[in-house]
Amino acid sequence: MPLLSRRDHKKKDPFRDATLFIIVCEGSNREPEYFEYFDRLSARIKVKAVANIDGKSSPKHMVNNASVTVDQIVLDGGDYSLWIVIDTDHWIKQGHIPQLKKSCDEQNWNLAISNPCFEVWLNFHLSSRQPEKSIELCKTWKTFLDKHDTEFSHETLPALIETAIINSKKHFQQKGFLPEPGSTQVFKLAQQIWPLVEKVLK
Repeated sequence: MPLLSRRDHKKKDPFRDATLFIIVCEGSNREPEYFEYFDRLSARIKVKAVANIDGKSSPKHMVNNASVTVDQIVLDGGDYSLWIVIDTDHWIKQGHIPQLKKSCDEQNWNLAISNPCFEVWLNFHLSSRQPEKSIELCKTWKTFLDKHDTEFSHETLPALIETAIINSKKHFQQKGFLPEPGSTQVFKLAQQIWPLVEKVLK
């Protein structure tokens, strides 16, 4: 089945009660481009994907980006669902993620962590196998994906979101609030997006 490219699909005018997702991303390209795919894919959904600014991707900067974005676009106090999407990578070693979790809980925001990288989530769109758990090998794997970006294109890959939900849930494990290596919590965000775009993608 051919995948739906956003170039072939006209954005819908959203309903007044369309669900607004504010998704604050650690990355500057791959993650925000992935989530922007879903913006007005149907009239039931709006997505504002927030990339890092000037390469500042620490959890502290992500919390600030989230607050600024809410102040800018939620002008009438309307409903929205805010998610911070982050990798463990080196942040877990520096002890920043527990504080980020605390900030999200205080603001009633959602947190989706991938261990060790966002590419764990991308893997599950195309494979039912769990990716390599070694952080060192994952770094090599990320380079591999960059060289084969047509296969992992943000123009078409998100259309397989249902497959990614199924595959990532099958392998999901976590200890405390952190996913185990080779696991990702992004499926929790995807489960909220999927019902709003299912008819279009089916």
